[in-house]
Amino acid sequence: MIADNAPDSQNLLESIIGLTEQRDQAALESSLIATLRELTNATRIALYALPVGGDGITLVLSHYAQAPNQEPPAPEAPSHIPLTLALRDAAYVFRSHLENGKAMKDASVSISYPVIGAGEKLSGVLVVDYPELSDQDHRLIGAFLRIYQNYQALLNESQRDRLTNLLNRKTFDDQINRILAEQLSAHHRRGDAGVYTLAIFDIDHFKRINDTFGHLYGDEVLLLFARIMTQTFRNDDLLFRFGGEEFVALLKTPDVESCMNTLERFRKNVERYAFPQVGQVTVSGGCVGITGGGLPTTLIDHADQALYYSKKNGRNQVHRYEHLIEQGQLAVVTQEGSVDLF
Repeated sequence: MIADNAPDSQNLLESIIGLTEQRDQAALESSLIATLRELTNATRIALYALPVGGDGITLVLSHYAQAPNQEPPAPEAPSHIPLTLALRDAAYVFRSHLENGKAMKDASVSISYPVIGAGEKLSGVLVVDYPELSDQDHRLIGAFLRIYQNYQALLNESQRDRLTNLLNRKTFDDQINRILAEQLSAHHRRGDAGVYTLAIFDIDHFKRINDTFGHLYGDEVLLLFARIMTQTFRNDDLLFRFGGEEFVALLKTPDVESCMNTLERFRKNVERYAFPQVGQVTVSGGCVGITGGGLPTTLIDHADQALYYSKKNGRNQVHRYEHLIEQGQLAVVTQEGSVDLF
């Protein structure tokens, strides 16, 4: 028997269509939260991620929503919570519970639903607060969470590099255009803070590593290099593998100085890491600020010029295009066509 306030089949179908229309992870998460807020009686919904390369015990808030016109308003969800707290203080619902549709009925209840990612590993937790939990809401959330997880797996398959699990070149094209559009609109708003930067990295002498130790060890270097990237940069930063030994980061920092400090910290982390069999590996990098009105090809070319300068002048260093122009180390050159990374 369906409750009187149950969503009708048309609304459910439209919600599923809306969820599966999304083409990137952030939009998919936002759509899931908006859908559950609309279809259930939840007072607050918070999606927490377990960041790749993080400490493995801290959940980071990804998306959050509360019921509209709620009196009194629910307190805002904390930005970070310990994984142990989510498992201890909320009813941790395993997938078998979701499949069986078991619910906890109480005057007020908070339930943590596990979000399962690649390799059947826990990738996050969906925390839902109810004034009173119904079997209908519980089953609905379980069903939409499974749809979300299945579609997330399809997105990862199409948007991520198979070897390193970083984002791929196709996804970069979508993300850089999105950031450029945001930067263009930011010119019409006041109070926008932060600096967007495109950084290109190239592992020094990678061909020599492959020739000396074989492609198996070369692939291990790429995997470990990607792991150092995820551990060094923030969860909000976008990390890509372009192919071969070429990697890219799109990051936002408070200012240029903090950006360069982050890139230098990454360079040092790579330099200090003892790669199995291979030993020390170094990286060269070049970066450029992202401003509205620019073209992706121009930005890549400028960052690549800074990268080439790093390699030409001793490798194992990172330079910013704008700084090199100011210092007279590079000349402003308009270049069209494809860009080769060295």
